[in-house]
Amino acid sequence: MPEPPVNPTLQRAYLGIAVVVLLVAVTLAPTALTIVVLTGGFLALSCLCLAVTRRFRRDG
Repeated sequence: MPEPPVNPTLQRAYLGIAVVVLLVAVTLAPTALTIVVLTGGFLALSCLCLAVTRRFRRDG
């Protein structure tokens, strides 16, 4: 299969977008990590509460 011709303008645009995304990711890394930890903790707590409630209901 022949390779499609690469548009230099499009390539530059993709590179620019990648750089911007990388910069944003590096800037927001601590915030994103905090959000992930909080979300994970909340989900774990919810699952735990659900399991405990089910057990109490089953025990009667």
